[in-house]
Amino acid sequence: MAQLNIPVSIARIGIVMGQEGGALPALTQSFSFGIAGIPSGGNQIYSWIHVEDLCHLLLFLADHRKEGIYNAVAPNPVSLKMQIQSAIRASGRKF
Repeated sequence: MAQLNIPVSIARIGIVMGQEGGALPALTQSFSFGIAGIPSGGNQIYSWIHVEDLCHLLLFLADHRKEGIYNAVAPNPVSLKMQIQSAIRASGRKF
Protein backbone atom coordinates (compact mmCIF):
# COMPACT_ATOMS: atom_id res chain seq x y z
CA MET A 1 0.00 0.00 0.00
CA ALA A 2 3.04 2.26 0.16
CA GLN A 3 2.64 3.05 -3.56
CA LEU A 4 -0.82 4.48 -2.81
CA ASN A 5 0.37 6.41 0.28
CA ILE A 6 -2.03 4.42 2.48
CA PRO A 7 -0.64 3.57 5.91
CA VAL A 8 -1.27 0.02 7.05
CA SER A 9 -1.69 -0.87 10.71
CA ILE A 10 -2.10 -4.41 11.95
CA ALA A 11 -3.70 -4.89 15.37
CA ARG A 12 -3.16 -8.25 17.04
CA ILE A 13 -6.34 -8.38 19.09
CA GLY A 14 -6.73 -10.37 22.31
CA ILE A 15 -10.01 -11.66 23.73
CA VAL A 16 -12.43 -8.72 23.72
CA MET A 17 -14.31 -8.08 26.97
CA GLY A 18 -17.31 -5.83 27.46
CA GLN A 19 -20.67 -5.82 29.22
CA GLU A 20 -22.80 -5.95 26.07
CA GLY A 21 -20.60 -8.12 23.91
CA GLY A 22 -17.34 -9.83 23.37
CA ALA A 23 -16.39 -12.87 25.43
CA LEU A 24 -17.70 -11.71 28.82
CA PRO A 25 -21.36 -12.70 28.28
CA ALA A 26 -20.26 -16.18 27.18
CA LEU A 27 -17.99 -16.54 30.24
CA THR A 28 -20.76 -15.45 32.61
CA GLN A 29 -23.73 -17.14 30.92
CA SER A 30 -23.91 -19.86 33.58
CA PHE A 31 -24.17 -17.26 36.37
CA SER A 32 -27.90 -16.88 35.70
CA PHE A 33 -28.31 -20.56 36.66
CA GLY A 34 -26.30 -20.12 39.86
CA ILE A 35 -23.29 -21.89 38.39
CA ALA A 36 -19.78 -20.48 38.09
CA GLY A 37 -17.63 -23.20 36.63
CA ILE A 38 -14.00 -22.83 35.64
CA PRO A 39 -13.29 -25.06 32.63
CA SER A 40 -10.18 -27.25 32.49
CA GLY A 41 -8.83 -26.00 35.80
CA GLY A 42 -8.61 -22.42 34.54
CA ASN A 43 -4.83 -22.38 34.13
CA GLN A 44 -4.93 -21.23 30.52
CA ILE A 45 -3.43 -17.75 30.12
CA TYR A 46 -5.31 -15.26 27.96
CA SER A 47 -4.43 -11.86 26.65
CA TRP A 48 -7.53 -9.67 26.73
CA ILE A 49 -8.66 -6.12 26.00
CA HIS A 50 -11.74 -4.14 26.97
CA VAL A 51 -13.91 -3.23 23.98
CA GLU A 52 -13.62 0.52 24.72
CA ASP A 53 -9.82 0.32 24.84
CA LEU A 54 -9.82 -1.55 21.54
CA CYS A 55 -12.00 1.11 19.92
CA HIS A 56 -9.74 3.89 21.24
CA LEU A 57 -6.66 2.12 19.91
CA LEU A 58 -8.13 1.56 16.44
CA LEU A 59 -9.27 5.18 16.23
CA PHE A 60 -5.83 6.36 17.35
CA LEU A 61 -4.10 4.25 14.69
CA ALA A 62 -6.42 5.60 11.99
CA ASP A 63 -6.39 9.24 13.12
CA HIS A 64 -2.59 9.34 13.39
CA ARG A 65 -2.00 7.30 10.24
CA LYS A 66 0.19 4.86 12.14
CA GLU A 67 1.96 2.03 10.39
CA GLY A 68 3.17 -1.23 11.84
CA ILE A 69 2.03 -4.09 14.00
CA TYR A 70 0.43 -3.36 17.37
CA ASN A 71 -0.59 -5.68 20.21
CA ALA A 72 -4.14 -4.75 21.16
CA VAL A 73 -4.19 -6.32 24.62
CA ALA A 74 -4.08 -5.27 28.27
CA PRO A 75 -0.55 -5.09 29.71
CA ASN A 76 -0.99 -8.17 31.91
CA PRO A 77 -2.46 -11.43 30.61
CA VAL A 78 -4.49 -13.40 33.14
CA SER A 79 -5.58 -16.98 33.66
CA LEU A 80 -9.11 -18.04 32.77
CA LYS A 81 -9.62 -18.76 36.48
CA MET A 82 -8.70 -15.19 37.37
CA GLN A 83 -11.00 -13.80 34.65
CA ILE A 84 -13.97 -15.79 35.93
CA GLN A 85 -13.21 -14.92 39.57
CA SER A 86 -13.10 -11.23 38.61
CA ALA A 87 -16.42 -11.58 36.77
CA ILE A 88 -17.94 -13.22 39.86
CA ARG A 89 -16.78 -10.34 42.07
CA ALA A 90 -18.10 -7.78 39.58
CA SER A 91 -21.47 -9.53 39.38
CA GLY A 92 -21.94 -9.33 43.15
CA ARG A 93 -23.28 -12.89 43.21
CA LYS A 94 -22.41 -15.48 45.82
CA PHE A 95 -21.50 -18.95 44.56
